[in-house]
Amino acid sequence: MISAAKEVSGAIAQEEFGIYAKFRGHCDDFDTLAIVIEYRLKNLRGGRDKALEAQFEELTLFMLSATLQTSLHFLRILANRNELPLGSKDIFLSELRSLYRVKQLLEMDRFKNKISSRAAKDIETAEEILGVIIERAPSLLQLEVGGAA
Repeated sequence: MISAAKEVSGAIAQEEFGIYAKFRGHCDDFDTLAIVIEYRLKNLRGGRDKALEAQFEELTLFMLSATLQTSLHFLRILANRNELPLGSKDIFLSELRSLYRVKQLLEMDRFKNKISSRAAKDIETAEEILGVIIERAPSLLQLEVGGAA
């Protein structure tokens, strides 16, 4: 996942958004795996294992922070463009949902006191950049009911 994030950082700068979409797919895979792991941790024979839960929370916090940093890099590149590339609406909407989810998770009690000051600042910065992108390209949020936009 980390190597995918590094690959994405270079690719975004070169406007290779397909690599970014692949990275987002890896993030979705991690989210799915995390759901399975969390379920299994809650249903361990013999009861809860606090050490495993702590390791899982640490890994989850790391992945949320890495996802946030990569998303922020992507949003900065979009915000600096005068025109958004073809297909950016789908990526932008996916990114908006992802950032919202990451923010909600990081604000949960189990993570709130554990996030780094950088992650907290990254959330604020991402929200500011989203505002800039929305102002420059309001059509990204024009959604058609029952069809493709």
